[in-house]
This record gives sequence, structure tokens and C-alpha cells, in this order.
Amino acid sequence: MTMAAGSRRPDASPADPKDRQPGKMRAAAALVVANAAVVLTAEFLVRLAVAIASQSLQPFAYGFNRDLALAFDMQRITTPRVYDRGAPDRRYLSASDSGAPRAPENPEMHVAAFGGSTTAGYSCSSAASSWPDELGKVRPEWRVANRGLSGTNSDVAFDQLQILLQRDEAPDLVLWANWINEVDVAFVGLRSNRQWIELVRPDLASLQPAGNGSAIGLWLRGSETLAQLSLGYALFREAVTRLTRNRNAGVAQEGVIDPRLAELAVLNYRLNLEKASDLAKQHGFRLIVVRLPTNWARWEQAMSPENTHFVRHWDSLMVRTLQGSLDLPIIDTHRSYEVREDTAELFCDTVHQTLRGHELLADLIVAGVDSIYSSGRYSDP
Repeated sequence: MTMAAGSRRPDASPADPKDRQPGKMRAAAALVVANAAVVLTAEFLVRLAVAIASQSLQPFAYGFNRDLALAFDMQRITTPRVYDRGAPDRRYLSASDSGAPRAPENPEMHVAAFGGSTTAGYSCSSAASSWPDELGKVRPEWRVANRGLSGTNSDVAFDQLQILLQRDEAPDLVLWANWINEVDVAFVGLRSNRQWIELVRPDLASLQPAGNGSAIGLWLRGSETLAQLSLGYALFREAVTRLTRNRNAGVAQEGVIDPRLAELAVLNYRLNLEKASDLAKQHGFRLIVVRLPTNWARWEQAMSPENTHFVRHWDSLMVRTLQGSLDLPIIDTHRSYEVREDTAELFCDTVHQTLRGHELLADLIVAGVDSIYSSGRYSDP
């Protein structure tokens, strides 16, 4: 007997969903592998392009060697370069940071300078140098290591200091020059110290950042670990940060930024500085805070009035905190800049300096270190 068209055989059964699972899993795995291949290929091409542009193989070691850092000319993001803060590229760093072991018969003072792009240097041009490099030229007997990392604050500086100590590479003197990037906490939120701040100042910990608070914005600014591993991501993040800098700087044009966010940023800085001070006592190195200068005239031109008012308020809180509640020596270079008439020639923007500015900073910091040591606060360098 023939079966009617469209009828189903009695022994036929619907396909079991479980039978389709292996196929779906294979397809998902293939998609993951394909995406990973695309990402790795893109990362390789980025490293190859930077290596060709900079005529160096160091971009291929980025992420594997934690001493490697990314640097740009401030005006030209199209000229990135990778340099080794532990064994410096002679084109960019001074001869004083040689990484050579100290000879007992001719002891040197090992100085580590921590900070953001204002310490890393070379932001105005490839000839702008940095103040740590100029410091090594003024005092060639000092072995100066430039540990500045663009776009970072004291959260990252403290992490980097811990890495040095874990490697048994404690310096004799740490110059803690984190400053302007500390205010980023007010605009993008906390990266470290959240649990402690929630305990002691829950009113501050609960504040919403004043800047670009979207998830992608915070991810772009906050994923420091990924930026230290992927050269492609580090370049992408830098480009996005520059494109959104002016927009984020003027976020308060329609209202006043909550002044308590300035307190939050200062408290985060103070916690990191206190932790660094504790490490100094434990490991026997000296710690000096350096306040780097700000070109407020250019800041007022570049930023909104609300932003300028807020950042100036934050800056004054930082100064009062250092002067009133922390028993640490301070070199305040900004005060020297306030009385100069050639300030415009020392900066290329609001905070980054030219070669002449970095030479002046080096002179001021050397004078400050000498004064602190000669006062008996520390033994002679």
C-alpha cells in the first residue's frame, strides 16, 4: 500500500536537538578560532608597521618585556615608537640610564622617576627629551631610570614600583612625579583602592565620574593591562583618548562638576603615596614628591570654564594635602614657573614641555634634591 504524499513514515521521528549540539559547538569553535586569527593578524601587522616606521624590532617584544613602553609625539600620533625603560634606546634616552651594575669602588645613586607623559617626555617632539633624561645629564654620577608611562596615574606607578622591588631592583631614590593625571579619577572613576575608600569614605566612593561614563569609554581608558599586552590596542586607545579629550574636558559645560570628585581623586593619590612611602621604609630607599608645572594660561584657553575651575580646585587640594598631612619632602617646581615670563616657550600645550622646559625642570629638581639632602633629611647623595 502506498502512502499519501506528504505523510511521514511510521518509524520516522523528529530530529533530536541533542544531535545538533556537536555541529553548533564546532561552528562556535570555528568562529572563535577565526576571530582570534583576525585579532592576532591585526596585532602582527600593527607591530610590523611600527617596527618599520621606527626601524626597530622592539615592537615585536612589546607585552613580553614589561620594561617596554609606547611613546608618541604629542602632535603626531602617526609616529609611535616603542622604547625600553630598562635598557634604553640611545636615540631617546640619556646615557645615564645605562642599566649597568654599580661598581663598589665608584658607587652611583640609582634614581627612578615615576609619572605620566609629563615624565615620560618626548610629547612635544622627538627632540623634546624628558626631565629624567636631562637630570642624568646634569648629574652624570646618578643612574636615572625614566619610569614615566603616558596616560597613567599613581595607581600604575605604585604597581610598577612593586614590580621593581619584586625583581630586587630597589632604587636609592624615587622621584614621585605623578600629578595632572591624578584628576582623571574624577572623570573616569577609580581603578584601585575602591574597597578601602568604600570603607572610610562611602560618600565619595559612590560618586559617579564626571566624564565619559559609558561602559565603552571606561573600558577604553581603564584597561591598562590590555594596553600593556597589545600594541594594537594601546594605539587604538591612544587615538580614542585624543579624539575624545576635548569632549571629556568640557563635560561640565551644562553644569558644575561635583567638587567632591576632586576630594576622591586626591584621596586616591594620597593612598597610593602612603603605600609607596611604606615600601620606602621597608626597602630602604628615599622618596621625594615632585609637583610638575601646569600652563594655566593655555589650560583656560583649551578647556571649558567649568573644567578649569574644577581642576584648579583639585590642584589646590593636592597641594594642601601634601603640605599639611603627609610627612614627605616635596619639590614644587610649579612655584618657580609662576614667576617666569617665558613660560609660553617652555610648553607645547597645557602640561607637556619642550626641551628647554625639561632642562629647566632638571635644574630645579637637582637643586631640590640637593637641598633636601643637605638639610639632613636624607644622607648625602
